[in-house]
Amino acid sequence: MFTFSSKLSMMLAGAILFIATSCTTSVEQSVSTGKNSEILVYIDNKLWNSPVGDSIKSVFMQVQSGLNQPEPMFTLLQLDQLDDLFKKHRNILRVIVNDTVKEPRLQYSDNVFAKPQSYVEIMASDAKQLIQLLKKGEETLIDKFKHTDFLRIQRAYKMQASIPLQNQIINDFGLSMVIPKSFYLAKSSPGFAWLRLETNRYSQGLMIYRQDYTGEEMLETQFLLNWKNLTTTYYIPGEMEGSYMIIDTLAPPAISKTSMNFGDAIEIRGLWITMGDFMGGPYVSVFFTDPDKKYLYGVDGYVFYPSRDKRDLLLQLEAIIHSVEFAK
Repeated sequence: MFTFSSKLSMMLAGAILFIATSCTTSVEQSVSTGKNSEILVYIDNKLWNSPVGDSIKSVFMQVQSGLNQPEPMFTLLQLDQLDDLFKKHRNILRVIVNDTVKEPRLQYSDNVFAKPQSYVEIMASDAKQLIQLLKKGEETLIDKFKHTDFLRIQRAYKMQASIPLQNQIINDFGLSMVIPKSFYLAKSSPGFAWLRLETNRYSQGLMIYRQDYTGEEMLETQFLLNWKNLTTTYYIPGEMEGSYMIIDTLAPPAISKTSMNFGDAIEIRGLWITMGDFMGGPYVSVFFTDPDKKYLYGVDGYVFYPSRDKRDLLLQLEAIIHSVEFAK
């Protein structure tokens, strides 16, 4: 019986100094800790309970697009002291306001105390400058922390990878991606594969599909949405006889560019429903061409988890999608 279950761009400009650094170590590092979509904010208590703290919350706790019910993009933990236990947290934002800071700046460091880890320092001489810097760097900051979550999930999935399933995707599509053993191949046809994970609480699904690429008009939003709808209508049945998955047109999709291992892709987030049934949930789809522009690809993840939070389940699927590379 069937049950369903962006682009680390450098955004800072003008007089604000942006510094990107990568810290590495020659010794084996501890594995980072922390839950998915979680940021540890290392900031003075007084500053946290001020407009600076409010601005941090407005950036990182904004509602994640494409979910059935409102969920924040990140969960925030605040500490005014960073002891050895919390130094291993996967995502750390250090906030400093001090009149000795000569120029406001953002500094990014990787794997300082653990791996994978993003350690970001944002500092300014006063609250106004820091808030301005935070707003200008918003997209880069979000992408940076999200990318680190992807690395952690991918690392865990590599340790439990389904080698036969990964090899089949390479053979059928020329795509290499991390697929854990918890997924199984539900359906396979030329140019299409449907992978599923089913538990007694929720469902996660992945779809991979491709067709010949004939021109840039195929990258237009409406073409991609139509292609996705045709694919799910034909291949993804619902529980009721004659039912099938389609895009929920009452919820406008969010379209953006996202960075993949091989370059930019088009990302679409939104909601799906089942025609002829009462099922639905969030999805994220990524569309791209191969380097030779021979094929157009769609890689799609969806979640079914009625009346429960779905942000982190969708994040897991995003991590798998963002592991995609063209097989050599």
